[in-house]
Amino acid sequence: MLAAAKYIGAGLFLNKYIKEMGIITIFSSIYVTAFIIYFLYTHLFDLYLIENNYLLLTISGGLIVSSQSDKPKLKRLTKEEQKQYIIPDNLQQILVGLLLGDLWADKRGENTRFRFKQGICHEAYLLHLYELFKDYCPQTPKTQISLPHKKTGNIYKTILFYTYSLPCFS
Repeated sequence: MLAAAKYIGAGLFLNKYIKEMGIITIFSSIYVTAFIIYFLYTHLFDLYLIENNYLLLTISGGLIVSSQSDKPKLKRLTKEEQKQYIIPDNLQQILVGLLLGDLWADKRGENTRFRFKQGICHEAYLLHLYELFKDYCPQTPKTQISLPHKKTGNIYKTILFYTYSLPCFS
């Protein structure tokens, strides 16, 4: 019983520490605590700080959860700056074709933004799209590593970028 209390105490401490650092943002606190307690119990986790302030948590046999610990501030555009953006015909045609495929559009307020997302095997294609739309984007493409799929256990790596929310996209 005393050993279990030690693991729970250590797990709660690590849960608070990890949340403060912004390492894991995809779990609720209950799942993070349970996750940490389990791997504390088995002693199979390591933390690595690698390039671009990415923190990787590697656990027994290659499960990787990654997140950026120092997220850069995104430049917000004023309404006047947003109105200055115009989409040329060639980019409009590309957007229509992509919307018929796997481009995702999000209209939260009065303006629309786009999310371009592909599997890592299509990285060159996505980087080409980014070169076409980089003037409409607040940041460069980033990679994401998923948790294991519930049924298959596969881990997927994707690359994505977002555009600004602009009136010319609406």
